[in-house]
Amino acid sequence: MFSLKSPVNTFVSTVKGVLLSPVKFFQTVSWEKVPVADSLVFALICYAFAQIMGFLLSSLSIFSFLPQAMRNMATSSFGLTYFIVAFVIAIVLFFVNAFVIYAVVKYVFKSKSSFNAVLAVLSSLASVSLLGWIPIIGLIIVLYGLVLTVIAVREMAKLSTVQAIISLIISFLINMVLTGVLFAKILASFYSNLIPNQNGTNLQNQIPNYQDYQNQLK
Repeated sequence: MFSLKSPVNTFVSTVKGVLLSPVKFFQTVSWEKVPVADSLVFALICYAFAQIMGFLLSSLSIFSFLPQAMRNMATSSFGLTYFIVAFVIAIVLFFVNAFVIYAVVKYVFKSKSSFNAVLAVLSSLASVSLLGWIPIIGLIIVLYGLVLTVIAVREMAKLSTVQAIISLIISFLINMVLTGVLFAKILASFYSNLIPNQNGTNLQNQIPNYQDYQNQLK
């Protein structure tokens, strides 16, 4: 598993182990002993790389119709916002997944795995995001990631395959609800800020001598 003591070598070995020999990898790692810092740093690196590559790829088509100068301005300003929002959402969902899966395996299936172990095994699965942004194989990688997650939870918590699948289904449903609520709040906040400004601006534009009219009323 990735370690800050030897970041380059352990990063490569973790990615190779997860993607190429998952069963052996998840069986041999002592998940309870993985430091929290190592887990978080590995996940942050993977998610940051995935978000950057995803934005660069999407910006090629989104801003392709603009002149070069305007394209540079648009991608630089939009890119920072996109990266921050996408990165924060990825990290939030990562922790939500960890808490939900931990609660299910511990209180539903009576597993003795600690939250630290769940956090570590899910952070190793961030390896999948290193390839998930590639358009041609993106869907295949997502499906393979689901298979890897089942294997990871099963081996880490010593569950059956069915129990691991149930844990992931519950986590997925909760994530969908939370994502929907978050998206709805963002839209509500956006429109609540947009509509009053539009109303105020339109009123001043539509009434001639608006300021004189206001002074007469006073």
